[in-house]
Amino acid sequence: MKRAHGFTLIDLGVVGSIIIAGGVLAQVPPLHPAGSRSQSFALMQTHAMAVGQYRADNANAFPITLTYRRGIAPGPTSGSLEGWCTWSHAGKNNDGWWASSPAFDVEAADRPLNSYLYPGVTFQAPTPPARLPASDPARAQQAPLNRDPSDRSSHQRLWPAQSKVASTYIDVGTSLQWQAGWWEQFTTGSFEQRFHMGTARLATGQGVTPSRFVWEEDPFSAIVLYSSSPAAQVRNWWRDTNKSIMLFVDGHAGYHTTHPGRRTISFSNPDYTLIFDDLPNPGFP
Repeated sequence: MKRAHGFTLIDLGVVGSIIIAGGVLAQVPPLHPAGSRSQSFALMQTHAMAVGQYRADNANAFPITLTYRRGIAPGPTSGSLEGWCTWSHAGKNNDGWWASSPAFDVEAADRPLNSYLYPGVTFQAPTPPARLPASDPARAQQAPLNRDPSDRSSHQRLWPAQSKVASTYIDVGTSLQWQAGWWEQFTTGSFEQRFHMGTARLATGQGVTPSRFVWEEDPFSAIVLYSSSPAAQVRNWWRDTNKSIMLFVDGHAGYHTTHPGRRTISFSNPDYTLIFDDLPNPGFP
């Protein structure tokens, strides 16, 4: 599906129905794959609108963050850095299985886009620096605008293998995640400095073609990209092989063929780019 298909009034109507459904959406069983991509596009459109508001309030930055120890101000000398995960921007609390992995178990209360997707909703969390216990009832609180209706599996827990968890949403709180292929373009500086160089470029638009640069996607883009074999065949939620739904910086969504094995074309091709145009492509020829 090329960009020309775009969004229709029907798609925007689905956005409204998703919002109206609110907490009910989390109980709706997955639809047949052939009829659900328009709903996935509409879900991404709600994210595009929310991130537009977030950027207006945050010096044009995207809600792409490192994960820091709760209650300690971020900083290169604070000792508070845990790491990063691609579901830190929005969604519900992780499944309790993640409680022993603080770099990846990001509380819904700390996910920066949530206040824009769910205005007026309070996500329960302990007072920092305490973290949410594995069995805390707050882990059941829903964030329906982060559940793709076709989401039926998770690869996060046993990355990149599929686990027995019912969905990515149930596992890590959101079906749709920010992408970090651009991180591999930075080879100097600390882990933290390299990350901030990339997010600063996104905020200023340096090396970014908005109609081509992907900032959010379903998990399959990364699963295919980091497959060990350039001949890998990965079936997604719609039972298509090596395809992914992607949300671009300019706000449009697309459904594109992805290329396995970290090849040059995997990071940047005529359909999309995961990297900055003016820096070396980290892929293999």
